[in-house]
Amino acid sequence: MVQKLWHFDGLTTHRYERAFPNGIAELIVHLGERFHEARGGEPARFDRCPPLCLSGLQTGPFVVASPPRSTAILGIRFTPLGIYRLLGQPVHPLANQTADLTDLVGPLAAELEDCVKGAPDGPARVRAAAGWVAARIARGPEPDPAVVWVASELERTSGRVRVAALRGQTGFSRSRLATAFREQVGLTPKVYARVLRFHQALGILTESDRPVAEVAAKAGYYDQPHLNGEFRELAGLSPSEFRAATRYLGSVNLAESGP
Repeated sequence: MVQKLWHFDGLTTHRYERAFPNGIAELIVHLGERFHEARGGEPARFDRCPPLCLSGLQTGPFVVASPPRSTAILGIRFTPLGIYRLLGQPVHPLANQTADLTDLVGPLAAELEDCVKGAPDGPARVRAAAGWVAARIARGPEPDPAVVWVASELERTSGRVRVAALRGQTGFSRSRLATAFREQVGLTPKVYARVLRFHQALGILTESDRPVAEVAAKAGYYDQPHLNGEFRELAGLSPSEFRAATRYLGSVNLAESGP
């Protein structure tokens, strides 16, 4: 349910960072000056993030602007079903959005903020956040077993398995599975598979110098033009442009020059 908890305190290497769809939702607790975020549109319009903000699954790129001065921030990365259990409500309204956690869970957001800010250092802040999340998830609703199984199969295969084949094994109709999956994961099964397949392609391009046509085949695309089209829609650039850009260490995210 929780993929990773992390804490950062300092000055970022690059002011602007381009992020891509990855099948992960993230909760951010600002402990200092807040970050800004821009999605789509030219020129980019940056909006200041709420003190505690939750971003749902993404189907397109977005740019995050860090403060020009040293700051502190804590992040919690969730599987989509982890967000469903955390919130106890349908998560599809969060797709391609960053919401104020207080609007979603009310006073419980203040509890998280207080326990994190009251901790003396980074490791203690991470432990405090982990405790809050564990208690909240334990009280959350159990997702539908069919949704859990379909999501796990899509994740296991990085979106390369046919959704229709999975649906046939659940006994759900197409509309019933799509509705339940969208409510509990945030996207329909086909769109979720598309994001997972794209994220795998990003990883292969980052970690190897294979020709783009080979990357397309390994990631489950019909051919290189299919991969190129997906990159234009999901990344806003071509595979070659992505490979040539400056990336953050250990990440597929790109360093941007800014608006």
